[in-house]
This record gives sequence, C-alpha cells and structure tokens, in this order.
Amino acid sequence: MKFLRLLLFPLAPIYGLVVYIRNIMFNTGFLKSTEFDLPIICIGNLSTGGTGKTPHTEYLIKLLSNKFNVAVLSRGYRRKTKDFRIASSKSSAFEIGDEPRQMKQKFSYITVAVDSDRCNGVRNILNRRPNTEVILLDDAFQHRYIQADISILLTDFNNMFTKDYLLPLGNLRESRAGMKRARFIIVTKCPPSITAFQRRQITNSVKLKKHQQIFFTSYKYKNLVNIKDQSLEIDPLKIIDQRTGILLVTGIANPKPLKQYLKNFTPMVKHLAFSDHHMFSARDIENITNAFNSIKQNRKFIITTEKDAQRLSKIMKASHEYIYYLPIEVVFIDDNEELFNNQIIKHVSSNRKYSTVYKGEYGV
Repeated sequence: MKFLRLLLFPLAPIYGLVVYIRNIMFNTGFLKSTEFDLPIICIGNLSTGGTGKTPHTEYLIKLLSNKFNVAVLSRGYRRKTKDFRIASSKSSAFEIGDEPRQMKQKFSYITVAVDSDRCNGVRNILNRRPNTEVILLDDAFQHRYIQADISILLTDFNNMFTKDYLLPLGNLRESRAGMKRARFIIVTKCPPSITAFQRRQITNSVKLKKHQQIFFTSYKYKNLVNIKDQSLEIDPLKIIDQRTGILLVTGIANPKPLKQYLKNFTPMVKHLAFSDHHMFSARDIENITNAFNSIKQNRKFIITTEKDAQRLSKIMKASHEYIYYLPIEVVFIDDNEELFNNQIIKHVSSNRKYSTVYKGEYGV
C-alpha cells in the first residue's frame, strides 16, 4: 500500500490544486453556502476516516437532546438507497447506512435522516419536523454548501492531520489549512495517560487561530452487548480471562485501539479485519464462522464494534449466544467537558428559532 501511494505521489499536487480552487470559490462567494434559520453544528475531519465522528456525534446528541429537539443528518455512507430518508426503528443499515442506524437505535426519540444532498436534507427535515431546534451534520466538514454555525474538526491522536499529507500520498481530503474553518478542534482517541506536556506539544503543532479552541478526548469502553438480545449486557471481566479465545471482527478504519483493549483481558485475540463500512456478504459470514470454529479454546466469543453490529446482526448465522459488540463513549480529558458543553448549549439556546421561517415556504 505504501509503495502504491508513492507511485501515485504525482497526483497529490493535482488533487490539492482542485481542492484549493474549490475552497477559494467558496471563500470568495463564487460558490454559495446556504444559511438556515436554526443552529447547525458540523462534525467532521480533514482525513478520510477513523477519527471517531459517530461517538462524538452521539456525545452531542446526549448533551443536547434533553433540552432541544435534535435532528442528525448524514449522507448514509455505502447505503443501497439514494433518496432522502428519515430513519425508523425498522430501518436497516442497507437502507440508511450503519452509523445512522446505530444512532437511531440508541436515540429513538430524535430525528435521524440521510441525504447525499445536505441542503435538500436540511430542507426536508424542516418540512417534516418543523419543531427541530438544532441539526447535527455528521461527516460534513468538506460539505460547504451549508453554512454551519459551529464546525467541529476531529483529528486522531495517533494520526494527527498536522503530520499527514494529501491524498493519494496520505489520508487528507484537503490541506491542513482547512483547519481554519473549525471553531473547535478535538484530538480524539488520546491515551487516558496523556500528559499536560504532550497536550501542549500538540496544541503548539496545531497553531490555533484566535477564534479556535482545542480539546482532548479518549474512549471509555462499556459493557459487552449481545448482538441480538440487546438487553443482555455483560462486564467483560465476567466472561473474558487469560484462557478465553476471542475472534475480533471489524469493518472500521482503525481497529488497533479495540484490539489492544481486548488484549488486556486475554492474549488469545484473532482478528478478521475488513474495510471501513464493509457490507458483509454470505461468503464473509462463512469465513467468520470458520475462523470462530478454528479457535481451540473451549470458552470463546465473537466480538465486534457497535457500528459493525448494525451490518452483522441480520445476517449472522452462528449462535448469537456467543456474539457481542463493544460500545464506546467519549470522555473529555483534563476536566474540560464542562467548558465545551457550556459553549455548545449557550450557542444553541441563543440561536434556536423553531424553524418558523420555513413553515410558510413549505406549506407546513
């Protein structure tokens, strides 16, 4: 893969020039950004994935949904449909995508919608859910046709955008200069033991602008959840020990932290890694089953991520008694959670307008 990227290195300047011209066109007003009369918060990154957008979007849902009518809009990456859709409890990952399905399953009381045309998606949400008070745009940092009130840029502690390069040489969708559009920069997947000195080094490398703040977050792994019976939650310590065999199945951009976490319980971790958002086939299920059967330990389990469970739950044929997913939640480091929360809530509180401007336009 590295050799192939080196071969493609001459394409990086061309790609960078195209993205640069596009951003200039937005900055000068040649390409227009649409403003909507309610708070819109964008969560995204500069890289191609793996920075933790879904857990951080879920964090914002938890933060805001007790006070406001929240809607989430995603493009529904790799779904089999193309039109605008509002998720229901019966929507599958094939219809709306794995991440929107995960959010709808966890937060059934909010609006979760998908549309590849984000402007059209916002309009449809305001048409069908006119009491919406805030919209979260999932993975939309490069989608500049909508003018977000707050843009949150995520960057992985293990793969900072400051050390990355443009596609195809690196993983950046646009140049590092794009960070200037962010109001908040969050360094994700930090080790809980990260020091104040390390945080200062990272902050200096990012070179914040006057309007920007930086935060650091880590993941907290929660109890294992049975892939079919989601009322069944088990502390990993109660079922995993040094003699337990684990088949880890992932279709995410960066499974290394999860694999390392499981190795804290047992060295017997066998990993089947698929590409990010991989749509599992019958052949994949057969390979997973064979790999699980090949594990010699008497006590063994299949463990996957919450996102992968959205695509696996309906097609796994092995006994669901042994298949679990491991949820995660975001934790702020150095007691900065309250500072972040207060600024988000203050902004939404002072800018919500119940979308009344759209009632006449759409005949609601």
